[in-house]
Amino acid sequence: MQISQLSSLLSYQVASTQNSINQIQTQLATNQKILDPGSQGVVTRLSAQASAYSSASSNLTQGSNVLSVAQTALTQISSIIQQLQGLATKANTSTSSSTDLAALQASFRSLTTQLTSLVSSSAVNGTNLLSAGSMLIQTGIDYTSSSSLSVSGVSLGSLTSALALLNVSATSGIALSSSNAFYLASTSFTGNFSVGAAEAINALGSALTVISSAQSSITASASGLSILQTSVTSLNSALTSSVNAIQLPDQAALQTQLTALNNQQNIDYYLISQLSSQYTALLTIFR
Repeated sequence: MQISQLSSLLSYQVASTQNSINQIQTQLATNQKILDPGSQGVVTRLSAQASAYSSASSNLTQGSNVLSVAQTALTQISSIIQQLQGLATKANTSTSSSTDLAALQASFRSLTTQLTSLVSSSAVNGTNLLSAGSMLIQTGIDYTSSSSLSVSGVSLGSLTSALALLNVSATSGIALSSSNAFYLASTSFTGNFSVGAAEAINALGSALTVISSAQSSITASASGLSILQTSVTSLNSALTSSVNAIQLPDQAALQTQLTALNNQQNIDYYLISQLSSQYTALLTIFR
């Protein structure tokens, strides 16, 4: 092989090595592999799916927040109703004076006002699961009915309104069942329904049953969302890991390759310089 041909070959090698060095430096700087079109298409598809599952996860988190607010409110409502039962029990005795009964009724009314406030303040972004509200949560990525979950709330507005009509200061009154309590709450009747403390105790017992049922329903929905959240998070994590495996380079391996290429480049440059010197020496012979 002539010196000129060998020099050209080494020059080509230098250019090729430099191209490889540039590619590795780009990958190190961007922390992204240089992918062929097929691999890039796979990354695009998997990334889109991961993004969709991330959105679904966000939806589930928001839904869980709404349920959490409802659960907290129901716990507080249950506690208040038990306090109301205690007041009604104290009032249900012949030894209570009218002053005592009036004081108990004032406390009773203050607590029932809190019940109404709790129900109305349990909304999250306009969704109130304690006031006949419901929510539809997108949980999948194909946007079909099987990829969404509907969560139904409970209606406690009538119940709290009915409890606000009770009057434990009365010594006796009309027996109050849950049915006519709800009826009274839905009419234009104002003031206190004149029932005795004993009847109020029974009404409050029925109210606790309603609250207990609501707690079971909300808790079941929260558990369902938690299971879905775990599944969606796992899918998103798996997809993200797959994308990273395809497009994220091995930084340590690239650094090793870069060092080797730089060394090879230095050797090639040295050989070219030596060949150039020899070629120059040969030319001087024929001058």
